Amino acid sequence: MPPTLETKRLILRELHIDDAEDIFAYAKKKHISEYTLWEPHQTIKDSEDFISEYVQSSYEEGAPEPFAIVEKKSRRVIGTVGCFWVSKTNRHMELAYALNDEFWGQGLIVEAAQKVIDYCFSFFEVDRIQCRCKVQNIASFRVMEKLNFTYEGILRNAIYHRERSWDLKVTSLLLEEWKSTKKGPYIRRARIGDEEGIHQAHMKSIQQVNAKDYRPDQIEAWGNREFHSEKRKKAILNHHLWVVEQDNSIEGYALIFDSKKDSTVEIYGLYLTPEVLSKGLGSTLMDYMIDMSILLNKKKIKATSTLTAIGFYERMGFKRVGNIELSPINGADIEGQPMELIL
Repeated sequence: MPPTLETKRLILRELHIDDAEDIFAYAKKKHISEYTLWEPHQTIKDSEDFISEYVQSSYEEGAPEPFAIVEKKSRRVIGTVGCFWVSKTNRHMELAYALNDEFWGQGLIVEAAQKVIDYCFSFFEVDRIQCRCKVQNIASFRVMEKLNFTYEGILRNAIYHRERSWDLKVTSLLLEEWKSTKKGPYIRRARIGDEEGIHQAHMKSIQQVNAKDYRPDQIEAWGNREFHSEKRKKAILNHHLWVVEQDNSIEGYALIFDSKKDSTVEIYGLYLTPEVLSKGLGSTLMDYMIDMSILLNKKKIKATSTLTAIGFYERMGFKRVGNIELSPINGADIEGQPMELIL
């Protein structure tokens, strides 16, 4: 299931069968689907089938598509938006959207799509998000322009639909282009090349954030460990690791380890430097780790919290398990509190 996202005017959430009436209210209109690949819904059962079949199938595959677009004022579902995988191997997604014409011209689809784009580039291993429309769909192409997608050209006779061939306009937004628009710290998936930055952020966080709860000799041993590139590289390649980046510098990370042997994952690290503390990034990273655990069909998350972070873990729903434990690091015993979250 996709997470719940929020913008100034909208809530983006999973679609429920109870939303069929709102979907049918616009999906039945022929001009809404004039340039789409789906046909107008003839009865509310068409909308129910869309939710119970296509939508549920997409959720089961772990795709962030479609989100229900809920307008806060009316509490109505006024459209859908999301990104589906074109190729996981090539880290390539495609953006799709539809909106009730009662709400056209208000910038709502751009607002919704931008939130989903931010989520996808932050949460998933994706390098490119494309968006396509039939050449005749001028309004949809304008949305792409407002989202700062780059126009790549026209695919001639790219699809055969409704007894004719159609040309498609193709646009895209790349990860590096998305990153260039970010002001202040942001979250993204870790990639090869981040190894040393992750290590430096880890050590800096221990030295400057955890120091208040541990003795100087513990911080000296714990916060000055050698950099092992291969170890960090394996974590990036084999597990789920996010980084916080600001001004081209990594200032934090979060890592969940999945042994793939049972229904449990374990948090192997959640560290932020002072530069990005108190900005809600820790909570977002934890939400991402929880969301990923759910996508992996896990039932429990285990962690060993530093003394500094116990309160944070408890606020995120974790419970203490047993007593404080000691972990030997470079000749020093480092206290940690076992925690767990039942999903």
